[in-house]
Amino acid sequence: MNSKCTLILLFTLLVSCQKNGEEAPNKTIKVSISTEKKEISEVFSEFEFIHLKYDELIPSIFRVKEYKEDLFLLDGRKDRIFKLGKNGALDIFLQASGEGPEEYKSIGNFEFNRNSGELMVFDNVQRTLHNFTNEGQFSNSFLIKPGFAASYGNFFHGPKNEIILDIVGGKNHRFLKVFVDKNEYELFQPLDSAYHDHNYGNDRQVAQNKDGFSSIYSVESTIFQNTYDFIKTDSIDLDFGEFEILKSDLKNLGNNPNLFFELIQNDENKKAHSFGLLETENFYHVSFYLGSLMRGDFLNTLIHKDSKNSKTFKGIKIRGVELESIIIGQISDDRFILSLNIEYINNLTEEQKASISEYIPTDYLDDNPILLIGKVKAF
Repeated sequence: MNSKCTLILLFTLLVSCQKNGEEAPNKTIKVSISTEKKEISEVFSEFEFIHLKYDELIPSIFRVKEYKEDLFLLDGRKDRIFKLGKNGALDIFLQASGEGPEEYKSIGNFEFNRNSGELMVFDNVQRTLHNFTNEGQFSNSFLIKPGFAASYGNFFHGPKNEIILDIVGGKNHRFLKVFVDKNEYELFQPLDSAYHDHNYGNDRQVAQNKDGFSSIYSVESTIFQNTYDFIKTDSIDLDFGEFEILKSDLKNLGNNPNLFFELIQNDENKKAHSFGLLETENFYHVSFYLGSLMRGDFLNTLIHKDSKNSKTFKGIKIRGVELESIIIGQISDDRFILSLNIEYINNLTEEQKASISEYIPTDYLDDNPILLIGKVKAF
């Protein structure tokens, strides 16, 4: 790291220390664990199902981003991005995987430059940001200087034309800010986190909002709120009771992967872990495993920002018929986007399919993805 980057880092840490010393204790929200699936009307006040029909089979949709009232969908298996227009039209927006200078090897994540409107694709294999025009044409690339991290998760575009990347595989820092125009870098590690020196994480731990961003660690049940300048504005502790991994447990883990997996792969003494975070104007969505990755439950908790009330559920039901789904995106007006497990639906009995056919007609069951977009019901 050059001296300029070091000075920026030290200054940032100093400012954060001073601010943290002035802050009140973290807010605490009690999370009541439920492994039940809820009727769709209990979770969403309004909802719609979208059948993603295209000329060829779409294997799966990994994430969805909203931009200017259109939805952009990542087909992670074929490394391409679809555009779902507000008129319902579905088209391939970007498909440029390959070995060439204007191509990417894989799409780790994508975002939009809110100033230029360009689509930014992060290639985790090459550690390169590729920029494409709003017509999907290649614009330019920027190689992230090596040595900062093993891998990166989510990223977003800041108000000063900076790129902020969530560091997943780097134990010394948590975020990397890149000033592309100046070729400058700034590193940051939240000082009040117990999650120091741990090399664990996932790619869904950071959510951008209008004032900055929120984040959560993989096994630390605290939501941190920061400005784009890495100044902490608030923190919320999620109280999982007997299922919580204590901060003292985290400190004892060190960076030992064996101890880490012994802790989370225990179905006799289940713990909440592998947290993911999404955020809308009024709600947080926290996803997590309870128990082991293979036999545990993958759960969802919705948290109202003002009331601090929470609701936890495993999934949704329609007229008593249980469905398998995963939340893969959000829209700012408190709507979340779910991807339904089409194979699970195809294996339902004919009676069950008939019961849900008002919402999921039989002509939707052709192996193409089905999205559910639902507006959170007040609670």
